Amino acid sequence: RKRERPCIFIGHRTELVIIPRPQPPAMTTLSTNRFSSSSDPCTDDSDGEFIADLPSFMTSSPAAKREIRSKRGTVRGFENKVSNSLATIQKRESEETQSQRLQRLVEEERADADGRGGKIVVYMTSLSAIRETYQQCRVVLLTLRTHRVRVHQKDIMLHDEYYEELKERLGSGEEVTVPQVFVNGHHIGGQTEISALNETGALSNLLSLFEKQAQMDCGQCGAKGFVPCFWCNGSKKSIRNRYGSLRCTVCNENGLQLCPECG
Repeated sequence: RKRERPCIFIGHRTELVIIPRPQPPAMTTLSTNRFSSSSDPCTDDSDGEFIADLPSFMTSSPAAKREIRSKRGTVRGFENKVSNSLATIQKRESEETQSQRLQRLVEEERADADGRGGKIVVYMTSLSAIRETYQQCRVVLLTLRTHRVRVHQKDIMLHDEYYEELKERLGSGEEVTVPQVFVNGHHIGGQTEISALNETGALSNLLSLFEKQAQMDCGQCGAKGFVPCFWCNGSKKSIRNRYGSLRCTVCNENGLQLCPECG
């Protein structure tokens, strides 16, 4: 059925009068000159809409300056505001110098004046597809276990940050290979160095100050250092709805989190 046009009755005659469609208001550009010094700079008094001014570090890129406007011409938001903010925060966190990060690791692994509280850290891989590297990691772990000491394993296949951490500790001039052993924050070497120290008896003297362990493996993670995420069960999705799902912020890129007992 066709829609009837509006009309006006005048006496016995009927005249069709076409009513023009109202035009939307023209798009206007907001500027900081509109706000007086006495008013709130985050409020536009003309239309009652809230306009949030971006900090200077969020408007550094052209993508952050693009405004999202409504049909009325008011600013509803800014494109890429959240992503640019997160990128800026991550950049600020990464501005920590390499020497500061290395110093923090050494302090965490170093023993006190009485020789207590030190750590034995082994960077290794659980990927058995590369058989030679995998066997070298197994040899190092078995050699250290014969001395009944606790070993903190850092599997670079389970956590990407361990690889970046090892890369910084070895330095830019050295190739990143595993296994790599650190005792009390000092780099000892790989499988060749550990085997040589074990044959000469120097490894036993090096590990003599560490407390002997009756149980070698963690009962919860099996000495892996990671367990499936308790929040998302390893799915890496914390909230699901009809619009999609959000990335879990508790676990890492593999849906794992540090073991609560030994991690």
